[in-house]
Amino acid sequence: VFGRGYPVLKFALLAGAVAITLLAVTSVPLNVDARAVTMSTVQRVIAAPFDGYVASAGLRAGDSVAQGQVIATLDASELELEIVRWQSEIARLTQERRQMMAEGDRVGVALANARTVSARAELELVQSRLARIELTSPFDGLIVQGDLSQSLGAPVGEGDVLFEIAFGDAYKAALHISE
Repeated sequence: VFGRGYPVLKFALLAGAVAITLLAVTSVPLNVDARAVTMSTVQRVIAAPFDGYVASAGLRAGDSVAQGQVIATLDASELELEIVRWQSEIARLTQERRQMMAEGDRVGVALANARTVSARAELELVQSRLARIELTSPFDGLIVQGDLSQSLGAPVGEGDVLFEIAFGDAYKAALHISE
C-alpha cells in the first residue's frame, strides 16, 4: 500500500478515510414526525354530581381557573320543585299525625312519624344536591379538557366527566411515533 504500485487501492483507501472522517465530523439533522400530547403531572376531574341538565358554562378548555371559581352550573328547577314537593309531603304527614293523635291512634301516629322521618331524609338529600349545582375548581390551574358552552340544556348523568383541570407548572409530553 505504501509503495509505488497499486494506485487504485491507494485511491480507494484515501477516499474511504475521507468518507469516514466526514461522517464522524458532520452532523445531519433528522426529523421525525410524531403526534405529541402535553399533559400535566397532576390532573383532577370534575364530574357531574347527579343526573341533571347543564344550565350555564362560563369556562372551557384553555381557560385558567382560580380555586373555588365556578366553572359551570347545573339546572336547579327540578330540584326546587322536588324540595317543594317534599315540604308539602312533610306538612301533610304532620297534619295526618296530629289527626291520629287527636283520635288516639298510637299505631297511626308511629306510622306517620316514620313517614315524616323518611320524607325529611329525602328533603335533606334534595337540598344537598341543590348545594352542589355549582361546579367549582378545586385548585388554581388550567382547564385542559371540557367545553359545555355548546351543550347548554343538555342532559348529564351522574359521574359523567365534564372537565379536567391541570394543576401546577410541571408538565410532561407524550410522543406517539409510528413504527
